[in-house]
Amino acid sequence: MGTNAPAAPRDQICIGFHSFGQCQTQFAVSLSGAVRYEGSRLSSIIHVPSPYVTEARNKIVRRFLVKTKANHLLMMDVDLEFPEDAISRTYLEMKKIKAEVMFGCYALGDFRPSIFGPPQNEDKALPTVTFDLENANTYQIYAGSTGWLLATREALLKIEAANIGRHWPWFDHDIESADDLRDGELYKGENNTIRIGEDFSFSKRAREAGITLYGTTAPLLIHDKIQPLLPEFQAEAAREAGLAIKEAGAKGSECQATPKDKDDSWEPSLPASEPAKELAQECRKSSLENSLPNPSER
Repeated sequence: MGTNAPAAPRDQICIGFHSFGQCQTQFAVSLSGAVRYEGSRLSSIIHVPSPYVTEARNKIVRRFLVKTKANHLLMMDVDLEFPEDAISRTYLEMKKIKAEVMFGCYALGDFRPSIFGPPQNEDKALPTVTFDLENANTYQIYAGSTGWLLATREALLKIEAANIGRHWPWFDHDIESADDLRDGELYKGENNTIRIGEDFSFSKRAREAGITLYGTTAPLLIHDKIQPLLPEFQAEAAREAGLAIKEAGAKGSECQATPKDKDDSWEPSLPASEPAKELAQECRKSSLENSLPNPSER
């Protein structure tokens, strides 16, 4: 490399995702837009083809730690679509409050936002749904869903060190008390326990490792289920981005999001925020070649 080559940004982000071998078209379009926008801030992409979610998430973290030098891992699900500056928006929120773990907020398929508050009582174990959220805000949370998860290398190493001896240090299905659940409710075991999801297990292990969790509504994340879904409180931001919004559930739950003109070539995109624009300009000084995935890290 010549002496005139631009220096790489100090903080770099590795993207990690898994799939069954296919992904949503909207995800592919969103990811390509983010790669183009972010430039050399994105160091590499890790893809784990596997139908086993928990195993795949752990493999993504392990490959990130072993095969890359990036200091941030952004784990995302392949049924999300997002604006080109969604990564920068998440990263800037993380840097602003010096967070180690930051979850993005999107609408789950059962009318819940994907970031959760603490149990209702100290003797309870399961997180509670948080409905009083606002767009473009960041919150301290108790747990989050890992369809959009930005974590520092140091945080992932802390969690690993706190779980030495476990087969999977980061994601698993830990056992919790099921006192929160009604009698006969799905998944409640005979001994009044439940195996929580791998994302709640990650949140639990992060808390136990002394890490404060945060969730942000700064990026507009659309969850493509049977129809595109997003939280109701982000409806106005979505309209400003050119989407037609139709309420799909009770107030405070979800909305359907579709392009106004129903044009199949439409790309979801919010106007880039000014801090994100400045960040991207720095990154674009490096060639696109430097931002493409390293084949050895796929």
